[in-house]
Amino acid sequence: MGSRSKTQTVVDLLGAFFRDRTWTQAALADHLELDVKTVRRVLQEMLGAGFPFERQEDHPHVYWSLPASWLPNAISLAPEDVRRLLRSLLRLPGSAERESLIRHLLTASGPAYGALFEDAPEVHEAVDLGASPQLLETIEDATLARQPLAIRYYSASRGDLGDRVISPVRIAGRQRQLLAHCHRRGTPLWFRLDRIQSARVDADADYVHVPNAEVERMMTESLGGFWAPGEPSSVRFRVLLPASRWFDVPAGLTEEKRGDVLLVHGETRGLTQLAMMLMGLGEHVIYDSDELRAEVRRLAELALERTQPVPE
Repeated sequence: MGSRSKTQTVVDLLGAFFRDRTWTQAALADHLELDVKTVRRVLQEMLGAGFPFERQEDHPHVYWSLPASWLPNAISLAPEDVRRLLRSLLRLPGSAERESLIRHLLTASGPAYGALFEDAPEVHEAVDLGASPQLLETIEDATLARQPLAIRYYSASRGDLGDRVISPVRIAGRQRQLLAHCHRRGTPLWFRLDRIQSARVDADADYVHVPNAEVERMMTESLGGFWAPGEPSSVRFRVLLPASRWFDVPAGLTEEKRGDVLLVHGETRGLTQLAMMLMGLGEHVIYDSDELRAEVRRLAELALERTQPVPE
């Protein structure tokens, strides 16, 4: 039998157990090219030092095992366990701890689970998103692994079902939307989760990466999933009491509390949708930006026209 340093023996022994978690004492000695007495002594010393080896005798053999989930100062997770853990983390309220854990998992689990992700998917809840748990899991897994999806989607503008291939980027639970690159249109689009009828990984398509800067711009400038073409509109308005106590500021806009007044400002590509939202607040809004004020006036005038009697 060969001889080596004690450190090298421990390293080789752990390497053997990471390859096969159970060995007979004799087979391990042969594998390491050491005598049985040395192997038994090192294993007993490591057991006394806290390594969770399990010893079992079945004459004439002595079996040594290392738990399959054990790693030094860590745990070992199967790929499916990683997916389940990531899905659970994504559904927690946003926090620095949550983001750190997600990034650690994505980095440690390799490219198949998004080690190259530039951004962590947005917080979302698994309930009331309009998608079944199975469908949502398929979308979540494809988003994390950067896999293209073939989906069956209902288009409200056309009023029909159609097949599309998309590269999912971000789930925005607050808007119940999926941000994805549409392979047909060649651009990132919003897809309502409750209109996705089915989804499966498309092995014949290539995933199209959307730069992180473009993702953040769409997240910031969209309003409720609406993304109008052209340049974004700068908006600024003030919400007065009592609406300032409960008004839910759209994602992407900045809010500042100034006494009892809520000041909101930013840029959006959903100008019409924002104007429609604010009209419901009536006299409790002051419009500081000309473009937003003009859009509210336009919509109000159209609404007033509809109040006039129309001959049958």
